[in-house]
Amino acid sequence: MLSDVPAGSLIEHAASYYHEIIDRGVPISRGGEFVKYDGMKVLYCSIILPMSDDGTSVSGLFGAANCREVPNG
Repeated sequence: MLSDVPAGSLIEHAASYYHEIIDRGVPISRGGEFVKYDGMKVLYCSIILPMSDDGTSVSGLFGAANCREVPNG
């Protein structure tokens, strides 16, 4: 469950827009950056796709994320 995701994690950032997918019912891809607990900057890209059991309403979400750390310097 998304409520169990650790604060400040990649998953929290990558899935932060899930409500928009539920409202709109379309796949959405986003990217961004954040700073980890150890001060390392992380660039990420994610996509979340709506899933449906009945072809009309969103009954689940499927997502993926990719990231890389950016060295300080």
